[in-house]
Amino acid sequence: MQITDVRATVVRIPRPESLFSGGAGVRGRARRAADSTYQLIEPYPSVYPTAVETLFATVETDAGVTGMGEAQFPVAPEAGAVIVERVLRPLLLGRDPLQREQLYQMLYSAMRYRGHITGLYVDAVAAVDNALWDLGGRALGQPAWQLLGGRARDRIPAYVSGLVRETREGRIEEALEFKRRGFRAFKIFGGHGVDEDAAEAASLRDALGPDARLGVDTQWMYDPDSAIRLGRELERIGIAFLETPVQPEDLAGTAEVARALDLPIAGGECERTRYQFAPWLEAGALDIVQVDVGRCGTTESRAIALLADAHHRPLTLHLGVGLFGYIAASLQVAAWAPGLCMVEYQPQMVELASGLLEEPFQVEAGEFIVPEGPGSGVRPNADALARYVVRPRGGRWRDIIE
Repeated sequence: MQITDVRATVVRIPRPESLFSGGAGVRGRARRAADSTYQLIEPYPSVYPTAVETLFATVETDAGVTGMGEAQFPVAPEAGAVIVERVLRPLLLGRDPLQREQLYQMLYSAMRYRGHITGLYVDAVAAVDNALWDLGGRALGQPAWQLLGGRARDRIPAYVSGLVRETREGRIEEALEFKRRGFRAFKIFGGHGVDEDAAEAASLRDALGPDARLGVDTQWMYDPDSAIRLGRELERIGIAFLETPVQPEDLAGTAEVARALDLPIAGGECERTRYQFAPWLEAGALDIVQVDVGRCGTTESRAIALLADAHHRPLTLHLGVGLFGYIAASLQVAAWAPGLCMVEYQPQMVELASGLLEEPFQVEAGEFIVPEGPGSGVRPNADALARYVVRPRGGRWRDIIE
C-alpha cells in the first residue's frame, strides 16, 4: 500500500454565541479590527478567532483506504494547509502509510535543521500524523488505541473547561448543572488579579462541595511571586491544581512556583515534542503533564506520555478549540495512555463536533465513552462538513502561490 495523495482542508464555522467573543470561558473585553477575523481579549495578550477554525489533512492510498486527521489550528489554518500540500505531501507520496513513526521522524527532521522544531510547521505535521493513525486503523480494522499498544480504559474522566456565563452567580449555576449531569471535575480561567481569581475560585469551590475537583488556569498571566501568592490562597480553599501560572517560556519561574507550593502545577499545552517536555520534567516544573494531540500528533503524544510516566507524573490531555478529528484522536490516545487522569471537556466544542459526525460523541456521567470504530473511531458526515470548508483559489492549497 502506498500514499497517492495528501490533501489539506480548512474549516471555518461561525462561533456559537455561547462561546461569545473569546475562547470558551475566557472573560474579558474584546478588541477587534474592522477587517479582521481575529481579536484580542483584554487582559490576555493572545489573539482569539471570531469563528471556529481548524485544519484537516486527508491521506489517500492506492488501496482505496483513506485517513483523516486534524490539528489544533485555531488561528490562520490556511498557513498549515500550504505547509501540508507544498512541503509534506511531496515527501509522503509513494511511501508506506503504515510506517507511521518513521514517517513522523522523516517529516519532523525535514525542517528541524532550519529551526522549525515547534510552531505552525509541527502543527501541520500533527494533522498528517493523526491522519496516518486513522488510516492505519482503518486499513487493519482496528481502533488507534490498539495500534498504540492496547486499551487501558474505555471511559475517560473529563473536566468541564471554562464556564461561559457572564456573572459569577451564573457560572456557579452552570457548574451545578454540569454536576447534576455527573461531572465531578471543573476548571475555571483566571488571570484577572490575585484577589479576583481567589474570590472566583472560592465561590465555585464552596458551591461545588467537597466531592468535586476544581482547577484554576491563569493563562500565563502572573510573575512567579504573584503566582505563588495566588497559589497559597488556592491551597487554603482546596483547589486541585494551578495551570500555566507564568509565561510559557519561563521554565525557571514555573519551577520556582512548583517548589514553593504543595498545589500541583499543570502545563505543557504550548509544547509539541518530547524534546521540549524533557527539561520541564527534569526541572520539576510540572506536576501534571498536559499534552495536546492536535499540536503534538499521535506519534509524539505517545512518546511524551511515556516520558511523563518515566518521571512518575500524571497525564492530562488538553483539548482546545477544534472539531471531531482532534477530539477523536485525543480519545484514542487517552484510551491507551499510562498515567492518564483526565481529559479536557469543552461542552460547546464537543456539541459542535458531534454535529459533523454520523454518530455523536458519547459523554455519560462526566466521562467520554471511547469510540469503538476503526482508526479514530468516528465517521464524519461529509455533507455537514462541506458547508464550512474554505476553498482556496486554484482548487488546491499548493497552487495558491504558484
